Amino acid sequence: MRDTVKFVEASVDCRFDQASSLLEPSRDTLSLHPPTKGIEELFQVQITRFACSTVVIGITAQHIVADGQSIGNFLVAWGRACRGLDIGPLPLHDRLSFFTLRDPPEIEFDHLGKEYTNKKTLEDEAGRSNEVALDDLVMHKIHFSADFIEKLKARASPSFGPSDITSDEKRTSYSTFECLIAHLWRALTRARMLDASEITQMKIAVNGRPRMNPKVPNQYFGNLVLWARPTAKVTDLLNRPVSLVAELIHEGIVKIDDGYIRSFINFSETRFEQDSDVIPFPLGEKCPRCPNIEVYSWLKLPFSDLDFGFESPYMFMPAHCPTEGILFVLPAHTGDGSIDVFVTLFKGQLDAFRQYCHIID
Repeated sequence: MRDTVKFVEASVDCRFDQASSLLEPSRDTLSLHPPTKGIEELFQVQITRFACSTVVIGITAQHIVADGQSIGNFLVAWGRACRGLDIGPLPLHDRLSFFTLRDPPEIEFDHLGKEYTNKKTLEDEAGRSNEVALDDLVMHKIHFSADFIEKLKARASPSFGPSDITSDEKRTSYSTFECLIAHLWRALTRARMLDASEITQMKIAVNGRPRMNPKVPNQYFGNLVLWARPTAKVTDLLNRPVSLVAELIHEGIVKIDDGYIRSFINFSETRFEQDSDVIPFPLGEKCPRCPNIEVYSWLKLPFSDLDFGFESPYMFMPAHCPTEGILFVLPAHTGDGSIDVFVTLFKGQLDAFRQYCHIID
């Protein structure tokens, strides 16, 4: 049986503040992780100690095995074990209890092109990835203060919507995440200078645990992420109020409910098993997402509970991800309600994107 975990220890003869490139998600951050090419391990950890006693923990995991919630739970438990504490609730692995197949199988939604694709489409996408030079891309961190977030949420609330909404209509309050990614979708679309008639889609990773009936406990260890895919024409995205973009995103996320997830389970057990041309949509593909965007929220991951015996981490961020159009949204380490967003885009679009990000319209 092959090993499934690799643990590496490394040391550096300089202070962490002398390695300024490691404070941003540059290619240099990859040196804080074990190599990923040609490896068999499902989980890799590298502990790097600097001369100033700073410790950096680099983590690489196979997302087919575990999603962000699972990895977050594992890291918290690992930290508690390092401090001599009980690790807390044990992980749950009982897939059969949570994900029973309908009898007879019932597929209510189209999962091809969403969670699954076909081999020909994947080959075409792989060709696109070869057209992008890594030197043309930059992964940039942009900070949104708590004050900015508050103002954005006020603007993105339904009360700022079109005048034809009557007072009798039900109004929905959108989450911080929904409001912020609505704003970012518009900002990146402007920076890309897309044609007004083009169609753009936002692919949002959604944790299915709280959306099933009955709910799946957070301690479930596996991958229960499905994808919301709100879609809009560029002219509508840029010319309609940000509140309507937030509404579009909210409605897309709400669709990932118990019925959708169980339809996905049935599709996986029937169509996928029977059709050799149908394959799971691979994670981590390097092809550019333009005109689309792919979003991962780390806002609810348990960063505040992390402690490996060095106290809470000073910062937590994704490693360098050279895939155009991918966004990571996570709480700033300041703990004051501000948010950091890491986005990979073409260098020629960076200045415009930074400008649009801090304009609320």
